[in-house]
Amino acid sequence: MDFKIIKGNEIRMEERYFSFLLERETTLFYQNPVFHSFLCDHLEAEVSYFIWSKENIIKAAFPVMVKKSHKWGNVLNSLPYYGSNGFLVFSNNATDDERQEVRNDLKNQLNAFYLDNKIILSTLITNPFESEDMTWLRENWSCDYTDHRIGQITQLPAYSDTIEDELMGLYDKPRPRNIRRAIKAEITVTKKWGKEALEFLYAVHKDNIESIGGLAKRKEFFMLIPDYFDESSYTIFMAEKAGQPIAALLVFYFNKTVEYFTPATIHDFRNDQPSALIIHEAMKEAAKNGYKYWNWGGTWETQEGVYDFKKRWGANDHRYEYFIQVLEDKVKDIPLQELKEAFTNFYLYPY
Repeated sequence: MDFKIIKGNEIRMEERYFSFLLERETTLFYQNPVFHSFLCDHLEAEVSYFIWSKENIIKAAFPVMVKKSHKWGNVLNSLPYYGSNGFLVFSNNATDDERQEVRNDLKNQLNAFYLDNKIILSTLITNPFESEDMTWLRENWSCDYTDHRIGQITQLPAYSDTIEDELMGLYDKPRPRNIRRAIKAEITVTKKWGKEALEFLYAVHKDNIESIGGLAKRKEFFMLIPDYFDESSYTIFMAEKAGQPIAALLVFYFNKTVEYFTPATIHDFRNDQPSALIIHEAMKEAAKNGYKYWNWGGTWETQEGVYDFKKRWGANDHRYEYFIQVLEDKVKDIPLQELKEAFTNFYLYPY
């Protein structure tokens, strides 16, 4: 089997790579090279693709992103940023023997890449749909730390005249009541794109997150979106009351999955349940456009309230794991705050 590494945006010129990604309905937005280019811009990072092929047909791919620090060395993630999943993507026509060959070769190729790129810390993150990757890594990968999240995914019903009832049947109490409350409050939901909607989303998101002591996504993240994604790749669902925007939700689309990415609600309108109506309308729109899965992202086991919120929208559990290697002992001596500042939005190690 042939192997090569493609660096940077060159991959976006290869139509066969996008066709390869779309072969499997379980590839996620996080495997989209456009998102990788977006992250490289936003995080000032670099992306590389490990490609295995036979007779010019891609059998497997493995994207990695590297953040460099002249002071400390470099950190690798597959992949970085909120909830991003990475690891291997296989072609549907890859045989069991070819899969095993790729997995065995991955060790050698990554070790060489670590040396060539002065990697001090590496984290590999599995796809919540691909549980066999977790099993293989547990049995074959040498690592210093592991971590995990509960991926929560709702399988959407096929669109039909009864979609409203089918979705309501997926939800547990009090979701249907929440939706009816929002409708009774005369809240409407529309689809938006562009800077004005993103400005609103960012401002409310920042207020929401900082009010609970969290770290909000930077404004630059939201402002960059129209530069990389067209209206088929993302939507902001906006809730309004008496003509005033009161809540919003950013979703991204790729392959067969919708990513629930950033919700935001003005605090004074929470009792009207605008977010419930937004989610319901966004799920309905997703089903109408042929999407099969609604990915709520990862949840910590300690986040019982967040887990319950997602579960009541018909979400099923799909565990995924982090496999962390410390490649330079000095990592343990670097003050954590300095590491976090040098490698913002890259996964480091559990602390």
